[in-house]
Amino acid sequence: KSRYDSKVKYFVPDSLKSVTVTQALYKYGFENSIGIEEVIIEASVKNESIPACYVQGCTNLKNFEINSKRIYTIGMYAFSKCDALEKLVLPQNLKKIMSYAFYNCTNLTDIQFPNRDFAVEYYSFKNAKFITDFSDFFISVFYLVR
Repeated sequence: KSRYDSKVKYFVPDSLKSVTVTQALYKYGFENSIGIEEVIIEASVKNESIPACYVQGCTNLKNFEINSKRIYTIGMYAFSKCDALEKLVLPQNLKKIMSYAFYNCTNLTDIQFPNRDFAVEYYSFKNAKFITDFSDFFISVFYLVR
């Protein structure tokens, strides 16, 4: 699939299974790239967020590893519709998860949160199955942003 950004035009073939990002992250980076099973964000990446729709619709994405300590935000729809994603370790410096970030991640059952001081916008985890009792969890871990 051909992708456009204000600075870059690139092609993501469906045969691509693994990606290691060493520099910049772009909005819609790998959106709907159905072949991708693994994305690794290296420590050298200077972005402060996983951009909106970054891996949205990557239905075979199983592993997403964030090694950069500069990631503070997970963008809107960044991981939405990543059906195969089961486990995710969020960055230690996380400050905010935007709306619909993990929308329809129906197999996301294991998510490791970095600390107790970050915001979660509405519907961030809609239809994700990572936890069954949201009420106690949100009271103890999150403050919600309206």
